[in-house]
Amino acid sequence: YMSGGHWGFNGIHKVAVVASKADKVLSADQNTLLDLLKSMVADFFDRQKCKISNLEVEYFTTAATKSAKNIANNENQKRGYLEGTKEESVYETSRLPDKWPGTWSEGDYAFPNVEPRFPDDEQQAPEHIGMEQIFNYLFDFT
Repeated sequence: YMSGGHWGFNGIHKVAVVASKADKVLSADQNTLLDLLKSMVADFFDRQKCKISNLEVEYFTTAATKSAKNIANNENQKRGYLEGTKEESVYETSRLPDKWPGTWSEGDYAFPNVEPRFPDDEQQAPEHIGMEQIFNYLFDFT
């Protein structure tokens, strides 16, 4: 929160910056996704670390429900239940750029929406990406 032009963290010493829906991105681009996330906000948090000496910041990619699956030996396709369909499909998805482009047009990057599928056993958690790393970091479960 902001107070008198100064940041106040009320005892918050750890920040997790998270890129969600990482399952929509090709597995070969997961590190690029993390780099793009860092390029968006790292300067801001670096400035805050100068003001708050014990502030820790980590960056993560995650998917709370892994709905899009990678296809082995296939660089540009994923599989999953595309929004509004009842059958699993194989579909094209875009590669991420190495850095944020100065401009882009609608359609230059496509990451289709995929509907989650949950285990039949409601006691079982759905497959996910990276959730345990976030919880371990925030709550010191290591």
